[in-house]
Amino acid sequence: MFGLFKNQNLNTYITLIEFRSYCQKEFEKHAITFYKKSPLRGGPLERTAILQGLNHCFEKLKNRIPQISSANNWDEQRIEDEIRNAFRQIHDTLIERE
Repeated sequence: MFGLFKNQNLNTYITLIEFRSYCQKEFEKHAITFYKKSPLRGGPLERTAILQGLNHCFEKLKNRIPQISSANNWDEQRIEDEIRNAFRQIHDTLIERE
């Protein structure tokens, strides 16, 4: 659905809410991918595999902050805050749920 609102430029979003939603989807996708490939899956440290995926995605998104900022005329701190909020949301959903 949100793909309809995204412009041709992959760094351009209509609102910060749409950007946060995109970040949440990316975090979830990376966490699940890392979990499925991890040897820690099924053991006592399986949540570590999820956290590795979240951290990997966080670094990827954080590296794109300057491009996203210039494409949307948003403050870099606001973008980083939205990335952190998305991280917390998915972290709480996937790791802290029990």
